[in-house]
Amino acid sequence: GGFRGETLVLSEPEKQSAADELKAKLEAELFKKATGQLPDGFILWPEAAIFTVDRIDQPLGTEKLTLTVAGTLYGLLFDKSEITKKIAEKKLVDYDGSDIYIENIHNLKFTLAPTGGDMTLKDLPTVSFNLSGSAEVVWRLDAEKFATDLAGQSKKDFISILSQYQNIDRAELSLRPVWQRTLPEEVEKIEVKVNYPEEPSDNP
Repeated sequence: GGFRGETLVLSEPEKQSAADELKAKLEAELFKKATGQLPDGFILWPEAAIFTVDRIDQPLGTEKLTLTVAGTLYGLLFDKSEITKKIAEKKLVDYDGSDIYIENIHNLKFTLAPTGGDMTLKDLPTVSFNLSGSAEVVWRLDAEKFATDLAGQSKKDFISILSQYQNIDRAELSLRPVWQRTLPEEVEKIEVKVNYPEEPSDNP
């Protein structure tokens, strides 16, 4: 279809500026929507998401101009538990596969290795990447095993038992009544309260 008559026209600098602003807003909105829909236990680093512009439309108009940007966000999702264990295996000496988490995992810097060529993220058969930063690793305590080890033990043996758990920072023992000198024989009567650093949510 052609056009006859007067119409509003954007200069190229104006069009580029408006398009750039729309692209930035659309990318931010798509990333926010994507992180809001992450499966439990998964993480999407901002640098692991790539936004591509599908099209930019500028219909002719006589009263106002409308610029429309359409795009797609591609992202790499990582299982936090699996990526945490991989980091531990590479960086922690004598890591024994214990249950751990990284308190500041969202603050690690994700860098996608150059792909070489014009392949898009969705077309890559494999992905190479780097993670950098200072990871704050927290060990989860096997509270049931800890309680089992304490059951029936003397109060004076608490420190000795505690020394077998190298990843416990500090602990306090409280017995009731206060004159009690031995922990209960029944594990279910022993309450273990663990004060973990706040674990990161899936949606930072």
